[in-house]
Amino acid sequence: MPGLIPSELVTGLFDSLNAAGVNYLNIKNISHELPDHLDDGKDIDILVSPSDEQKFCENMAANGYEPITYPYGPAHGWVLG
Repeated sequence: MPGLIPSELVTGLFDSLNAAGVNYLNIKNISHELPDHLDDGKDIDILVSPSDEQKFCENMAANGYEPITYPYGPAHGWVLG
């Protein structure tokens, strides 16, 4: 059974994005999981302003996060048409 992601990690992520001035929107918070009830292995869906994509990526890398290529995205030939 998976554990919970510590709420400090979740709030730290959003604090970091806010401090960097990244314009973003948290897409969903099903069952009010954030920040205290997010199961290990689940994700957080964040929509980032296109003008802040580079700032977002740099911030995530600076905080130890690594990109994962989504298996159905443009890198694999899928496009929204």
